[in-house]
Order: sequence, then C-alpha cells, then structure tokens
Amino acid sequence: MSYLEAPATAMIAEFCACCSRALVDADSVETGVGPECRKKHGYDVASGPADWTAALHALEGALELLPEGWEVDARRVANVLVHRIACAQQGPGVIACINALRALGYDKLAARVAKRLAKIVITEAGDTLSVKTPFDEAAVEILRRAPGRYVGKGTREIPNTAVAKRALLALLRTAYPNAIASGPKGVFVLEAA
Repeated sequence: MSYLEAPATAMIAEFCACCSRALVDADSVETGVGPECRKKHGYDVASGPADWTAALHALEGALELLPEGWEVDARRVANVLVHRIACAQQGPGVIACINALRALGYDKLAARVAKRLAKIVITEAGDTLSVKTPFDEAAVEILRRAPGRYVGKGTREIPNTAVAKRALLALLRTAYPNAIASGPKGVFVLEAA
C-alpha cells in the first residue's frame, strides 16, 4: 500500500474548506482553512450562541466525528467539522458539517463553504423567495413552469407559500437532480425523484 492509499492519509486536509486552494503550511493543514480564509470568513468568531440541538440534528448519526468533551466547547467542535469539510471537500457528510457549523453560530464560515458547493441558492425576503440557478437550456424549460417570474441572470422570484415551495422543489429536482442547494434553513441535496 502506498502512502496515498493509507487510511491515515484521508485525515490530512490538503485543500481549504472555504476556497479549495491547496493548503501549504502546517497551521492550515491542521485547521483545514488557509490563513487568508481564516481571517476573511470568520474562522475564530461565532456570530451567536451554539444551538446544540440543531447541531446534533444536522449531524444525525455522525457523532463519532466529535471529540471527547464536545458537549461544552463549540469552538472545538467547529474545528473538527471544518477539518472534516477540508478533507472530504464534498458529499453528504460535508453538507451535515456545514449545517452543524451554522447551528454552532459560525454562520459566516458556513455560508462561505456553502457558497463554494451549492449550485442553486434560495434566499428569502419577506413574502418572496429568490432562486438563483446555473444556466442550462433544459433546466430553463423545466423551470418556466415554476410559479413566479424570471428576473434575469438565472434568477427567479416566487411567492413564499407552501404550495409554491413544493412546486419549485419538485421542478428543481427534475432540472438539477442530486445538485447541492443552499436555502434559508441550510444546505441540502436535491435528491432525484
């Protein structure tokens, strides 16, 4: 077995969790985030108190990721989650880690990682949802059936109602199967129907 195939190698963060650039110094490899991204994206600053219930719900069955004594130290748990994101770079485990980071109060850091991964971004503004998607001719034809209106550059606005949301999600699943999306409640996968 070569060094690259060794199980321990999978625990080394090679790329930044925020921007995917190669990590080149020891501190960056240890944290999973490069020095510029640590400063710029709030690595050390929580925006609010930790919501442990939401964090545990986001991680569901992945509690083995958490270090011993995790119950009292949100910063320590956030370190583990960021390192896990940096090692894996994508996949369902990364989505769970992003949502747990947000629940622990590291909104800015979670938003940056989500921005790197999510193809589709749904934002909420009062009684309107704004949906930004990448251009794809087939997807445009599918999304024309969505309630609301097209406002340009791959963005649609739809009413913020339960019926419109369900219709939109069904159309997005058809247009972008298994794509990663970011919404008001966190990051999720548009699982194909």
